[in-house]
Amino acid sequence: MSVPLVAAITVTLLASFAIWKFGQSVDQKRVRRFDERESLPLPARWSRFEVEDRISSTCLEEALRLVEGATGVSIQKLAPEDRFTDELIAAKGWEFDDGLAELRWALEARGVTSVAEVMTVGDFVKAFAGSGELTDPCEAAECD
Repeated sequence: MSVPLVAAITVTLLASFAIWKFGQSVDQKRVRRFDERESLPLPARWSRFEVEDRISSTCLEEALRLVEGATGVSIQKLAPEDRFTDELIAAKGWEFDDGLAELRWALEARGVTSVAEVMTVGDFVKAFAGSGELTDPCEAAECD
């Protein structure tokens, strides 16, 4: 291989690594917002969703795992009132890659048409589970 080709490959690899590493640190900024929040088991923060909204624990956990995957914030730290436009917003400059598109797609795949009205994690859980109108929303929504 020629020297210019090796140099070009080296620069490309270093640039790719730098972009990847910077992207990781940007994701960590969102997660660090929750450092002070106590980690709690699901029932501690989410029991009213199972009782009042009749959402099964399986469906609740599946919805929260989607939020965790999209935001990087542990489900033990997520709360129903966490807003996608505030606590869970992407770091400045990375809004285009906030990870929340996956959540919109998950709702659209379930036939939710009012995705724009989903402002909090609690709203997402209710929309994902079918608004708690069924005894076991996951049976109708096919939660795994």
